[in-house]
Amino acid sequence: MAQRPGSPASRLRAGRYAGRDQPVPPSVFELMEEPVDATVVASIDEPVPEPDDDDTGGSMERDRWHLLITIGVIASLVVGLVGIGVGVAALNKSQTPPPPVPSAVVLYPSNGAKLSGTAALDVQAIGRNVTSVTVLATGAFLRDQQIAVAVPSLAGYVARWDTTTMPNATYQISAVAHNTAGRSGRSASISVTVHN
Repeated sequence: MAQRPGSPASRLRAGRYAGRDQPVPPSVFELMEEPVDATVVASIDEPVPEPDDDDTGGSMERDRWHLLITIGVIASLVVGLVGIGVGVAALNKSQTPPPPVPSAVVLYPSNGAKLSGTAALDVQAIGRNVTSVTVLATGAFLRDQQIAVAVPSLAGYVARWDTTTMPNATYQISAVAHNTAGRSGRSASISVTVHN
């Protein structure tokens, strides 16, 4: 193929194109001008051979394993992210401690009092979320027997005890305060004498 002197192709061959002293490969346009080999054209027109059955099975088996591995990795990532979310939620959750154990004090009657008829009982419950106060008696044939349930009032928890149902004797009276958490606290006992 003849080239004109001074043409880009001749400068490329001479290695002096754009001030370079190295040989530059031929351009695409020069390659297009060269004749095409007939055997290359013949091989392009030949049909592509079908893959063997063994090769297809191996390829499908490989694809199945790749799919299973991909599913496994994705499942592991999802489980990991869920675990991280649960952990962060647990750390962020504010842990409120349960309310403290309530306590009670028997205010009336006083220690050593003599009671008859229907006696008034006054109990102070100490603590948050107190839901109920019960009054217990031990003496004669009673052992921590509930004798009254106190109700809240401005003066604390008040109750009435019908002493006429008890034999004349000395009794130990105590109060038990219960809160919303199911915790309870018992007061110190006082001693009273029932005389009807």
